[in-house]
Amino acid sequence: MEGDIYRMAFGMTTWDGLTPQYISSGSATIRAGRDIINFGTVPAIGCGLTGPVDCRGSTQIFGGAFRTAGLVVHNDPRDITLISAGRDIIYGNMTVAGPGNLIVEAGRNVYQGDSGRFTSLGPLFNLTPETRNGGAGISVLTGVGAGGPNYDAFASLYLNPANRADPAFPLVHPNNEGKVVHTYDAELTTWLSDRYGYKAESPQAALAYFDALSPIERGIFVRLAYYDELKAGGREYNEPESPRFSSYLRGRNAISVLFPEKNANGEAISYTGDLTMFGGSGVRTLFGGNVELMVAGGQTLIGVGSVVPPSTAGVLSLGSGDIDIFSLNSVLLGQSRVFTTFGGDLFIWSVRGDINAGRGSKSTAVYQPPRRVYDVYGNVTLSPPTQNTGAGIATLNPIPEIPPGDIDLIAPLGVIDAGEAGIRVSGNVNLAALQVLNAANIQVQGEARGIPLPPVVNTAALTTASSATSAVVAEVAKMAERVRPKPADIPVIVSVRLLGFGTQP
Repeated sequence: MEGDIYRMAFGMTTWDGLTPQYISSGSATIRAGRDIINFGTVPAIGCGLTGPVDCRGSTQIFGGAFRTAGLVVHNDPRDITLISAGRDIIYGNMTVAGPGNLIVEAGRNVYQGDSGRFTSLGPLFNLTPETRNGGAGISVLTGVGAGGPNYDAFASLYLNPANRADPAFPLVHPNNEGKVVHTYDAELTTWLSDRYGYKAESPQAALAYFDALSPIERGIFVRLAYYDELKAGGREYNEPESPRFSSYLRGRNAISVLFPEKNANGEAISYTGDLTMFGGSGVRTLFGGNVELMVAGGQTLIGVGSVVPPSTAGVLSLGSGDIDIFSLNSVLLGQSRVFTTFGGDLFIWSVRGDINAGRGSKSTAVYQPPRRVYDVYGNVTLSPPTQNTGAGIATLNPIPEIPPGDIDLIAPLGVIDAGEAGIRVSGNVNLAALQVLNAANIQVQGEARGIPLPPVVNTAALTTASSATSAVVAEVAKMAERVRPKPADIPVIVSVRLLGFGTQP
């Protein structure tokens, strides 16, 4: 496949007063052999406020103010929208309403600049206000090369229970060659039941059903298992009772399987490409749905220090979804943010770079308006917004009803820097890196591992030193007193005055 896609608008969102109207078809598959440029971006000409409006899409809107293009509406949790480019995706804008998955994949770079956004609106109907879930997940993959991640190799190794290692031997022992610590056959059975309604009678039956799915569908579960494996490997690093304590072996093995250095013919595979966002760019799920950023060939830039982003920018899970980030090089936030705000967990693994929380303002309000929810009977409820502030890295629970979220940050060859923006954790935190900087700017409500303790002043030693100094001073004073010369005896001088010799003749 060759060729580019330029300035394509798919689906539209309009407003009649304050009520949004969604005009779109179902899920879509959009592929380009080379680049996708300005996808879903509103053209500068032909989008007036009234009258017929043609925004170069497949639909014309008559009347009303046009606002955004790039919309798909999913009606089934199994719906998948795929946007795939063999090389680069530049300024992509896509909004997905309903459940399912939005997958954005580029062989090289995804460059969003200051205006590219991927957003999941959540369910249009039957939304549960208390849990704020059910929305589509968003996966952004960059630098994965022409063939993409090796999902088949990962599934063959990690989904077959026969490949489980013998815990009596170390993972590097010859008896465990080609084995893994944990296989995800039980998780696969549950996933197939939840997503497809398939009740597997055995792990082999589940694996056979899984193999019959399309590569895009298989990739959804493989990425879930991949991030779980990386997280488990990062936690083992700080677990003294683990046989892989202070070792990244488990995580590195998973990386080498999903992103091998050579293909089946022994030829080197090149992974090159960055994810670049700053200004108003971001990835957001508003009512559930996980966010996955997989940058296999470069750097993950979520913000820059010289541009103050709006409160809607960054990587945000405003529902109950998790955020998982894998990056070959550094993950840099600048003045932006990576937040979960309704109980989701947050995970970042940088293979050979740093994780920097940036220098964003702690007073910025991350605002989300309340949303009216209608059930099938016409009953109206209000899904309450959560008030969140700041920048940096955080799992927030601003009200007691929200469950805590954990944070795992892993940088085996780099530095974790809380920066000025800080790291806030409503649950437990696990950090593993060569060095952790600005640890005083890390706030944890649960258990903390990997955070260096602040230096403690030994007051007893200071007291002892002070006493010794006082004793020395006193002794010196005594010695000075002993060697001081004594004053010589001063003779008494008596003055005698002769007044006369009397009256004798």
